[in-house]
Amino acid sequence: MENSLRFTGIRCIAYCNEQVEEVEEVEAEFRLWSDVNNWPNETLPVDGDIVEIKNGWKMILDIPETPKIKILKVNGILIFSDEMDITLHSYHVFVRAGELHIGNETHPHNHTATIMLYGERNDEAMAFDAAIEAGNKIIANVGLIKMFGKPRSTKFTRLMANINKGDSKIIVEPSLDLVAGDRLALTASSYQWDSSEDFFIESYDNVTGEV
Repeated sequence: MENSLRFTGIRCIAYCNEQVEEVEEVEAEFRLWSDVNNWPNETLPVDGDIVEIKNGWKMILDIPETPKIKILKVNGILIFSDEMDITLHSYHVFVRAGELHIGNETHPHNHTATIMLYGERNDEAMAFDAAIEAGNKIIANVGLIKMFGKPRSTKFTRLMANINKGDSKIIVEPSLDLVAGDRLALTASSYQWDSSEDFFIESYDNVTGEV
């Protein structure tokens, strides 16, 4: 007797064939990330954990620094608190059947929200199924991500005085809405493409225009 067998190799690290447990209604009350009662086994996430915001949850991220998470799976709703600056540390963020919100249309986020991704160039890549390999150190979204920051009027400005290599101050127009932490790009005034530079503002004088 002869049998003909066909083998299909599937390389999957994270989510192949994983089912999302669906619920009929989203919880009425918000969960706080900082509250151990809102996590399975009443244990807060720690470094290296695979963390899931479950379907039906409404979780508020209310701590300034998360541990370095291996995978953050968002199947419910995750909202960044606007009470503090927040940094989310993770190797992978997968907004799958859920939503990630940082501010909204009517209430823009007024603090600093940072998503810090980790991983090395040669780390093993994530494969979502046999056909999709997404690399490593990623944010993957097949759900909904919304980010709304404070509206800004300044898109560009002129230099009001020449600057030279090594200068730590520049003069731009006064009365702009520049603040410490903003990132400025200085473009070349010639065809020398490598004369461009960018930097972060430490301070801005609204009267003199000194950065």
